[in-house]
Amino acid sequence: MILSRDKSGRIPLRTLLIIGGAILLLTLGFGGGRLLSGLKEGQRVKQPFNLSQGVSRDVSAERAGALAVAAQNVLPAVVSIETEYEPMQRRSNDVFEEFFREFFGSAPDSRRDTKHGVGSGVIISPEGLILTADHVVEGASSIFATLPDGRQYKLKLLGEDSMNDVALLRAEGTELPHVILGDSDILVQGEWVIAAGNPFGLMAGDPQPTITAGIVSALMRTIQIDDGQGKKHYYGLIQTDASINPGNSGGPLVNARGELVGINNAIFSTSGGSQGIGFAIPVNTCRKSIEAILKNGSVQRGWMGVGVVDIDEELKKKFEMGVFHGVVVAKVYPGSAAAKAGLVPGQIVTSLNGIPVRNSRWWNGLAMRINAGDQVLLGLWDAGKEMEISFAPQSFQLNSALASLGVESLKPLDYETAVRYNIRPEKGLLIESLREKAPLYKAGLRPNDVLRVFGGRKIYEKADLEAVLSRLLPGDEIEIIAERRGYFFKTQARW
Repeated sequence: MILSRDKSGRIPLRTLLIIGGAILLLTLGFGGGRLLSGLKEGQRVKQPFNLSQGVSRDVSAERAGALAVAAQNVLPAVVSIETEYEPMQRRSNDVFEEFFREFFGSAPDSRRDTKHGVGSGVIISPEGLILTADHVVEGASSIFATLPDGRQYKLKLLGEDSMNDVALLRAEGTELPHVILGDSDILVQGEWVIAAGNPFGLMAGDPQPTITAGIVSALMRTIQIDDGQGKKHYYGLIQTDASINPGNSGGPLVNARGELVGINNAIFSTSGGSQGIGFAIPVNTCRKSIEAILKNGSVQRGWMGVGVVDIDEELKKKFEMGVFHGVVVAKVYPGSAAAKAGLVPGQIVTSLNGIPVRNSRWWNGLAMRINAGDQVLLGLWDAGKEMEISFAPQSFQLNSALASLGVESLKPLDYETAVRYNIRPEKGLLIESLREKAPLYKAGLRPNDVLRVFGGRKIYEKADLEAVLSRLLPGDEIEIIAERRGYFFKTQARW
């Protein structure tokens, strides 16, 4: 499943379709828009709908089901988010456009004709902390929020966790309505949930949020998107059939008690609208991002250096495991915290920090919550014995990741080298030394090849490689375009 969006979070016209559908991140972009920058902090605007009218707070017992009560608890804290973006210019003399057209069907477009975007958010503290999806505010020069009671605020971006699509903002207010954070790890399939937000920008003319109801359809889903800057995976998402539409990104998903259990961020759709398959970031994943942002101003993901695979039927029969659940450790990267703690291939992970690991999708979803320096406790099954192992993962290290792919030496392409090997004298990274039988060597790469596209992202410097590799988990597949003596070729490698 692939979704396409541009860097600002707005939905572009071009989407990549998979099985007749696409996954869409749910923000809206407009050529014009209401400019809120002239308003004073907390200033109210004329509102056609008054929450104290039209909806009785004293609902009769037969009408006040759990969902109605939950909705009344969350509605005052749902905000409409409007963003402004500075115009961006296309790179000049880009020699790679024709190759993107050849391999991917179209060239990435870095122009920004739309200057405004709309999404949703939710207030999580009386002091004005607001939680939303990162793609709603990514790259915005100004961010504004409108509350259901009409108050408007200019927001300050406190920090982002792009790997989990989480952003934390602050409105300079006091005693603001807010939601209570729930526990997404105790959700079960079939449990009732409510999605709230600003679909299609409806709150622009009427501050009343839209709510829809549905159930938890599945847990720990993985989706893939392409935003023009490379393919990105989001792990461990909640799937729901509550109706979610463009503009809902960043809005809350709450349980029947009115507790926040997720942040809406994507849908699978063949039409661009809701078709009963929506996704939300679990609030327990958001908690880890919030903690890191409030403490450090940023999120440094912990890199465990562990590759896992699902337990197949052959392995279950061999060890008489029955209905055993878990994942098999397939690879432990040398020098990683897990390796130093004694984790070895062949062991079976049954839990991570006390949460059962059912399969590799659960492992990936839980692994994305681990920040650098966090203590990790793995429950293991080894040769019929149960045991535990603990360690504190370090932050992602590009050199270690490149070494695991077989890259021994890498340097920026210079003009003299480009002429010597008949390579286009454009920015790129030249592979000087590559270990045989390593993943990139097996993929067909050789010394003196130049990396041009890696994981869907054009490569100009090492920071581009880090942006791709830091989002991947061991076992993920990487699409690569390289240049060799003036010719481009495409290949794939598994990390």
